[in-house]
Amino acid sequence: THYGAIAYGQEGAQGKARRQLSKLGAQRQALQRCGHSTCTVVSTFTRCGAVAHDGATYHGGVGLSRGMAEANAVSRLGGGWVVDWA
Repeated sequence: THYGAIAYGQEGAQGKARRQLSKLGAQRQALQRCGHSTCTVVSTFTRCGAVAHDGATYHGGVGLSRGMAEANAVSRLGGGWVVDWA
């Protein structure tokens, strides 16, 4: 199993990691690539991950496909729009 992660910062900085051997490794790489002190991991996944935004908050989702991950992210945020996926 390979892991991926997406990190976002409050100001919109983002970083992604894919095909990592561990969940923690994926999260660390995403945070490093995001590169800002406000960055947090919003989605960790094995198949697909996505991020939704409502103008103030970023929230991640996961799914077996891009569409499922995007729908999960928007649902978990309670609205908004998709801004990223992996």
